Amino acid sequence: MIFAVMVFGAVSPAAAQSRAPIRVYDDALALGWNNWSFAVDAALDAGHVHDGKAAIAVTAKPWGCLAINAGSPLDVAGLTTLSFWIDGGAQGGQTLSVILNGEKGVASAVNLPPLVKGWNHIAVPLADAGLASGMLTAIWVRNSSGSPAETYFIDDIELR
Repeated sequence: MIFAVMVFGAVSPAAAQSRAPIRVYDDALALGWNNWSFAVDAALDAGHVHDGKAAIAVTAKPWGCLAINAGSPLDVAGLTTLSFWIDGGAQGGQTLSVILNGEKGVASAVNLPPLVKGWNHIAVPLADAGLASGMLTAIWVRNSSGSPAETYFIDDIELR
């Protein structure tokens, strides 16, 4: 004998609109994402990793950006956060900001706390970067100082 139970209930709008995380970098750039960095040396397969086999090593000139282009605009509906792991390298102290480019250009920069040696998780709310809705075209991690930045490492980049 088989019994079936159906449960009816309300689903919150937030739960109904959420979607699976989108990987941007996990040992390599995900399909469709491109390295458009400027004023930086960016090695996309550095051996110093948080997880897996590779991370991104970034050595930035003044105001240089690790720039990851989405290839085609990505609708951020159901996504709320840019998540990644970052390590300040041998010394730390770098001052960086995260910038999300959308269909209307750059909305605002989110300043990160000065980097420290060792891996730290960063979660940037998309709304704080001015992209609570709309289309994402690129993710920038910019050297916010007028000086060259020591090499730092980024790994496991995703939109949640």
